[in-house]
Amino acid sequence: MRPFALPLATLVLLPAVAMPAAAQDYYSDVRPVLVESCMGCHTTEGIGWSMEDAEETYTHARQIAGAVTLGEMPPWIAEPGHQEYLGDLSLGEDVVGMVANWREAGYPKGSPRPDPVRHASTHGMFATDLSLPVLTGSYMPDQSMDDDYRCFVVDWTREDSGYVTGFRAVPGNLAVAHHVVVHVIEPGMVDRYREIDDMTDGPGYECFGGALPTSFDWDAYETKYPDGQRALSRSVSS
Repeated sequence: MRPFALPLATLVLLPAVAMPAAAQDYYSDVRPVLVESCMGCHTTEGIGWSMEDAEETYTHARQIAGAVTLGEMPPWIAEPGHQEYLGDLSLGEDVVGMVANWREAGYPKGSPRPDPVRHASTHGMFATDLSLPVLTGSYMPDQSMDDDYRCFVVDWTREDSGYVTGFRAVPGNLAVAHHVVVHVIEPGMVDRYREIDDMTDGPGYECFGGALPTSFDWDAYETKYPDGQRALSRSVSS
């Protein structure tokens, strides 16, 4: 998904018990985890390649095992041990260990069987009291790029103080929007980010790894705002 900036002061896991590697196979042990924890995104309608066909998915066994054991999938960047979050997508150590054992055993396939019923996910399920449109129109990603990282400045419409305890992004097109990162801008620097937006063709501006623009004429910008890049960087948090 594309990152965007906010001017604001803001699986169901299938229990799996690690067993000896020889006792674990794709259909009995790995496939249920994929159905429960991965197929919320990996569908024909989603951005990720579809896991709906069990046989086709098995051909990606090496890729799946690598992503799971490295902690890359399902994506969950919150560091464990500090706070509990509703809809935590991360997999337990027992599940990751099971997948590692399956890989070490040579990815045994097992006997085909029907997929288990996927439970309703709690990810993003909470009472919403404010909805903000990211765009008033639309934006089509740059087709010459593998991934188009784009930041959009969004108006925060509430004037009262409070805590943001959660947010959920609802893409208009799941085929092109996948990950969203929210950046909080200090009020005094919002106009600077709007100016950058206005200097860029089309809605928003190109960015990567944060709210600062990429492919940007920083020399010209810092002629107008000495030490401007550092000031922008210090004024935003994620």
